[in-house]
Amino acid sequence: MRADGRRAAVVEYWRTVELFSPQTVPRLEPRRHVYRAESGRALPWEPEHPLGAERLPSDMIWRHTVYIGIFSVARVFEILQDVLRFDPDPDSLDSIPTGRERARGLRRVC
Repeated sequence: MRADGRRAAVVEYWRTVELFSPQTVPRLEPRRHVYRAESGRALPWEPEHPLGAERLPSDMIWRHTVYIGIFSVARVFEILQDVLRFDPDPDSLDSIPTGRERARGLRRVC
């Protein structure tokens, strides 16, 4: 396998691992600068957004993370149980997953 193909295979492997290891999404809390993006409304990095009125010290910049593909892990678990027709292993030390997770996150620094 050529070096480029090997690198691509490694990246593909880690993408697959990430799909099965989703990251938690923070709660929507405007006081902590966590907002929901809504159609027709300004995004946090746009001057019209309320965050645009906040000033940072001159040695700091804003970093925004956009979460996409948000889903309920518990709901996915329920669907898999229904489709694959299995019962949770009563001897498993893992609990049934809960919470909201994300498939991907994008970062914007401004």
